[in-house]
Amino acid sequence: MLGFGRRAARREGGDGSSTHTPFHATDRRSLQPGRPHTFGGVATPWGLEISGVWNRFEWANGERWYYYPARITLSSVGPGAAPVAASFSVALDPQLVSDVGIVSARLNNKAYDAGVRLLADTRTASLFETRWTTRVKLRSGDRLDLGLEVRTRKPTGDLPTVKHPTVGLIDMGNPITQRQTGLTSMSRRDAQWT
Repeated sequence: MLGFGRRAARREGGDGSSTHTPFHATDRRSLQPGRPHTFGGVATPWGLEISGVWNRFEWANGERWYYYPARITLSSVGPGAAPVAASFSVALDPQLVSDVGIVSARLNNKAYDAGVRLLADTRTASLFETRWTTRVKLRSGDRLDLGLEVRTRKPTGDLPTVKHPTVGLIDMGNPITQRQTGLTSMSRRDAQWT
């Protein structure tokens, strides 16, 4: 015993030796589990929003039309930076679109090499989807504008249905801290195909 109101704890070292650490009556112990060392710091919320500009493709003397994205804008609404580089998908109708490419990039209204590259593309009878990534981790207030080149194809007649165009964020890292603004995708539903 080390004294009145004190206890000692015995700890064994890796070499077989032992030490005594005194506990005081005023010491408090918690039954809550300790925070793991790998836990990290405080997580800062982040958010990206998508907006854009649409082009209209017409056929049948202007009586049929379909919209496709001409520009995609990724805006960081913070307060923290995005945890990973911006990535997105573009889903279009393969009956009306034969190819999609990213032809320009501007970061905060200045020409920028965003390192945009195609991750994958999927083509079925009813869907043509391309998945893209950049090397830009957008900070709060940043705006990345991407110009698209879309090659269209004219259908021979009315279409039974269309895949409405959709652009959305993909693979953006930590969804727990991502702000849910409701603006992580964009689409148009006003095509006329029959």
